[in-house]
Amino acid sequence: SNPWLSMSARLFTREFFDLVRNRLSPRGVLVQWVPLYGLSTSQFQTLLRTLMDVFPSVSLFQVAEGDLVAVASMEPVPVSIAALGQFFEGAPRATLERVGIREPADLLARWIADQQGLEPILDGGPLNTDDNGILEFGSPWYLLSDTTGANRSIVERAAVLSSVPERLAEASLPGNAGAALLKAVAARHLAKGRTALVRMFADSILTRGYRADAALLSGDAAAAEGKWAEADALWRRYDTSAFRLRRAKLAFELRRPGEAARLFGQISAGERTGDDGVMFALALAGTDRARQALAVLDTVRTKADSVAAILAPFVRAVLNTDRGETVLALSARRELEARLDGLRRCLESDGCQNVIDSLLAWSRTAPPGVSADGWEDLRQAIYIRITRPLPLYLRGVTQLWLGEPDAAIASLRTYSNLLPEPDPRSRAHALVASARTR
Repeated sequence: SNPWLSMSARLFTREFFDLVRNRLSPRGVLVQWVPLYGLSTSQFQTLLRTLMDVFPSVSLFQVAEGDLVAVASMEPVPVSIAALGQFFEGAPRATLERVGIREPADLLARWIADQQGLEPILDGGPLNTDDNGILEFGSPWYLLSDTTGANRSIVERAAVLSSVPERLAEASLPGNAGAALLKAVAARHLAKGRTALVRMFADSILTRGYRADAALLSGDAAAAEGKWAEADALWRRYDTSAFRLRRAKLAFELRRPGEAARLFGQISAGERTGDDGVMFALALAGTDRARQALAVLDTVRTKADSVAAILAPFVRAVLNTDRGETVLALSARRELEARLDGLRRCLESDGCQNVIDSLLAWSRTAPPGVSADGWEDLRQAIYIRITRPLPLYLRGVTQLWLGEPDAAIASLRTYSNLLPEPDPRSRAHALVASARTR
């Protein structure tokens, strides 16, 4: 139901929202998809303002990089963590996992704004009505413009002003279970760079008396903001594996490989993530301990389409090349290329953007353990296998949207030809077949 298409554009007008409200029971809710793309910032604000003019209670959930879901009602929807836990106990797990929701924290972390945060950023503009057609006739001008980032920044501003952290804290279970849930939600916001929200969750946890957990989160927020001294001061207060791990990462970020390797070495393999293992290996390599670094890489367990899944074989290939182990280096190089191809296929499906962003950030910062030439080699591999061909795939998809099947077929074929090796698993083949039927 795109707002830039005739007919479905009427599903975003004040008149339509009035019709919905008049047919809902007092406790009924409207769940409305809201795109972050294809709309200028003023049009995006107009859409939300129109919805909130009819429904005084609106919450936004981010379900994908470019997609929101608004839950609108006449009264605030009550939050029950206990009921949510019961739902997950009987929920169809496979269906939820398909959209990245494995536990309650995954769902709660998608709730990023409510009416308290939205109201201050939406005042003073027009509403979208059947008569003026602001979205229907204005949004097509922005259909191919990159407006997602600008609209996301509006939502992020609303997130900081919202009462979501307080509402979750009030609804959380008492004791360790409640604090653990708040920590898990905060960790997911941290991965999105929402440090202000992380600090709000840390304050809520501190009021419950969990000082160590609050210090851990506050330090995470400080480190993400580049406030290294503040993070280090918070983490030095406690001597546990979790705090040593944070200090190890901090030493790695500050290019102190000896200190990083020492701290990582005090943490068991089972307590390290894939990224932690790669950092440990690089820290060892940065202090001329390549053999130990390779041993650590052998213990790294990664998920497909993750940063560590790509960096581990890359570092293994470099270190084995430096040691003259040609066969092992070639095997690791082939694994790296296969992982990059898998990442490109994930990007074809509009996923994994955070992975490619993090991967490029690693290659640009060029941490110790691998030479500058080695990191340049990784950037070239990413360019050849992902960033050079992928724009042609996206052009082909856009041409399909615009009803230009012949142009789409040409773009998608050029895309396939640019790949270093034929990829029968690419979505481009299915799209070409679809275009031929149009």
